[in-house]
Amino acid sequence: MKDGFITVGAGNFAIRAGDPAYNGGAALAALRRGAEQGVKVMVLPRLCLTGATLGDLYRQEALLAAAWDALLRLAANAKSLDLLAVVGLPVRQGGRLYDCAAPIGGGEVLWLCPRREAQAPFSPGPETGVFSRGGSSIPLGWGYHLACLELSGLELGIGLEEDVFETRAPVLLNPAAAFFSVEDRTMADLNGFSHRCGAALLRAGAGEGESTTNGVMDGRCAVLEAGESLNRTGVFETGLAVAQLDLERVSSSSRGEAIPFSLGIAETQLTRTVNPSPFLLPQDRAKELAQTILSAQAKGLAHRMERAFSRRAVIGISGGVDSTLALLVAVRAMELLGRDFQEVLAVTMPCFGTSNRTYQNAQALCRGLGVELREIPLGEAVAGHLRDIGHDGVTQDAAYENAQARERTQVLMDLANMEGGLVVGTGDLSELALGWATYNGDHMSMYGVNANLPKTLIRQMLLLLAQEPAYAPAAEAIRDIVDTPVSPELLPGADGEIGQITEEVVGPYELHDFFLYHCLKYGSGPRKILRLAERAFHGRYEKDTILRWMELFYKRFFAAQFKRSCLPDGPGVYGVGLSPRGQWVMPSDAYASIWLNQVEELMQE
Repeated sequence: MKDGFITVGAGNFAIRAGDPAYNGGAALAALRRGAEQGVKVMVLPRLCLTGATLGDLYRQEALLAAAWDALLRLAANAKSLDLLAVVGLPVRQGGRLYDCAAPIGGGEVLWLCPRREAQAPFSPGPETGVFSRGGSSIPLGWGYHLACLELSGLELGIGLEEDVFETRAPVLLNPAAAFFSVEDRTMADLNGFSHRCGAALLRAGAGEGESTTNGVMDGRCAVLEAGESLNRTGVFETGLAVAQLDLERVSSSSRGEAIPFSLGIAETQLTRTVNPSPFLLPQDRAKELAQTILSAQAKGLAHRMERAFSRRAVIGISGGVDSTLALLVAVRAMELLGRDFQEVLAVTMPCFGTSNRTYQNAQALCRGLGVELREIPLGEAVAGHLRDIGHDGVTQDAAYENAQARERTQVLMDLANMEGGLVVGTGDLSELALGWATYNGDHMSMYGVNANLPKTLIRQMLLLLAQEPAYAPAAEAIRDIVDTPVSPELLPGADGEIGQITEEVVGPYELHDFFLYHCLKYGSGPRKILRLAERAFHGRYEKDTILRWMELFYKRFFAAQFKRSCLPDGPGVYGVGLSPRGQWVMPSDAYASIWLNQVEELMQE
């Protein structure tokens, strides 16, 4: 249960309709199977101690008494399992009959949660109240939630059937008993609800053993987390869906009075799938979403050009992935504005580190897209500038590299002034996070279209866009650009080859994007990110490699904030970002000690 992880389960078992004693024993067996898999919270179907299809038999006192006895025996027998379980039974109180879910833990019945909108013979449940029997009093009402004393954030709400859509808590428990229908949209609705309210949801559907007089119970069980399906059983299956919830990923708040419960702290063994590329577009919608993101970037640029009375879009083309996507955005913006593609001015500026491959790809790309391409060599201008400031022009230090980057930006800015244009920024989110940009060089533009997109996503988008007929003339160049190692090309290479590989200096972008995603979206710290990364990159990166690049990530992330504090405007097209205007706010002189100390501790373990 460290790092906000907890193993949960939603399941069902074969029942005997109208036989609470048997069903109680079968429920205990199901709970034991869950406990063997490390489950700490488990939900079973609605009315599972009696069956959900008994009609007027629910009015029989003998059945009600047997169900209550079965519940108490189950609570006592499950005490040693150290889990919280929710089972269902009918309960009579004050002449009214309620369809209840009963959470049990520590050998006790903690709460009776009735269905709000019940059907005969059941009555709608009260919001709050007390159920008294045998000298004990138990909260009775749907206006409560459960709060774990040992694990902050583990708050559980219960909503039977459709009641769950009116329930609010970080973790929602949904005991159900529904007949199968080919038109049923329950699981899609639950998934959408989980996404909208930012909650985890455990759905347990009744199945085998229920009466088939009017239909067949669907039996579906699922564990959802903020709209993501972590595990589920199929239609008509009997079994258990087990998964680890990450409580830091859920954001829903609880309603009603809290009922405390206890769980023993235990190490949660992760079996859930962890996406190694969390920024990437889902495969089933990737092409559509890539076009949507491109359109969003282009609409932002088109609007900015209109408001700034800009005639042309001016872009420095390096033959890298960032400037390639920015060029596609500019072309789409001209299309939206009804202007000729020649109004896009692409500028290639070869200097000391320019390679033959990137130079040729830049030219092929511009020819394929039908934009104007100008070549402005910078070697002489940069050499003269280095002489002017007393640099020997040979020492390959920061001044040597950054002078080239700043000269590129100066050329673009001055060209924009001459042409009545606007300089389109190409830098991406990954570079901004690491500070891998020259201050007042490629760090600066008049509108940064890629500033909210990480490197891994840009690569994916380009490969998807290269499949579109509109970009067929440039497709070969785009694919080779994606396949080219990322480089700022500020240091000369041998025989026209790339002499500076970014990922050899700062580490793999797939790791840094993974760190960045979990750091920004969920506020996860080094220990938890390492745990997730070891699961996500198992067999690809060892622990020491992950930690080495994680240490560099935190050092650079904190040190580079001053660059992010004065970023140009740009369209926010992703759920996380580093814009100082509402996405990420921190002082430029904050210390990274807490995070780096944690990384150091992890290195020594």
